[in-house]
Amino acid sequence: MERQQKLKETLNQPYDKVLAVLELVAGWAAPMTISEISQQTGLTLPTVHRLVSQLENRGLLKKQIASKRYMVGQALIRISAKTMAAAFSADDIRSELTGLARKIGEHCHLGVNQIDEIIYVESARAELSSGLYFAQGRRSPLYCSSIGKLFLANLSEDEFGNWLNRTPLIKIATHTIISAKVLKKEIKEIKLRGWARSNEELVDGVVGCAVPVPDFSGRLLAGLGVSAPKARLSFEELEKLIPTMLLTAKRISAYLDPIKTATD
Repeated sequence: MERQQKLKETLNQPYDKVLAVLELVAGWAAPMTISEISQQTGLTLPTVHRLVSQLENRGLLKKQIASKRYMVGQALIRISAKTMAAAFSADDIRSELTGLARKIGEHCHLGVNQIDEIIYVESARAELSSGLYFAQGRRSPLYCSSIGKLFLANLSEDEFGNWLNRTPLIKIATHTIISAKVLKKEIKEIKLRGWARSNEELVDGVVGCAVPVPDFSGRLLAGLGVSAPKARLSFEELEKLIPTMLLTAKRISAYLDPIKTATD
């Protein structure tokens, strides 16, 4: 009731109503019906019908297949990815990433999930490393990158099953996982372990690992990854990097906290 009252108090202008609908659908745990959006925002059914129709026409929302429920559209996902790229390019965050690369001596990068691909939004080079460097804007599949696996592990069992059904597992490198059974086992292990790794799955001769960067509410926002040549850092040795990476991820997450930022 308190949340609905606050929403009603701020819905004075047309753009307030549009933003309220977008924020609600984007933050909800599952696709929503028109009635649910109306109930949660306090907007009338005709108003929600009109706004949702306009947002769907612009690709900001889309209807779930074979249902009357709505979810975020590709246009909104693209805007979100660009916004996060801008946020992660802040000087403090770039400094943290550069400091991590210098400390561990390997390339470091931040990646977000954009329409079932990882897009790298910030990177830092290590001077002496010949590992895989993910330049800003580069993309990779979810199933063969350590950051991508973090996002797969963040899906519910049904969501992961749906993803598997629509995604071909194509061999890209020597050890790319192309078996759904093997990938399911890997994702279960990541859920338990809390971090992900890859073993020459995206590029031959390169291993990598990643830790989550949560937002202020604890939801997965990005992955902080490291890539290294297998000749210098074995797949088994990746685990020793995790404590340092987790500390950096925590500091990066703090820079993205709107409450902290507003009081700085």
